[in-house]
Amino acid sequence: LPIYAEAAVLELIGSLDEDGEGVIYETLCDSAAAAGIDGSRLDEVIDSLNDQGLTYQPAFNKFRVA
Repeated sequence: LPIYAEAAVLELIGSLDEDGEGVIYETLCDSAAAAGIDGSRLDEVIDSLNDQGLTYQPAFNKFRVA
């Protein structure tokens, strides 16, 4: 995966997580699409970030920076 996509999604998750509870997937999807990252690419990036321990899911369909 291009490193810029991972960096962009990591930045989005961090900036969208205003309450510290995580970002809802649909919100992340909308923001990623606006940044030029489509849904299937977003899913790949999220999987990669989770695998690397950079992000995690505190609840179903929510994502946070680790």
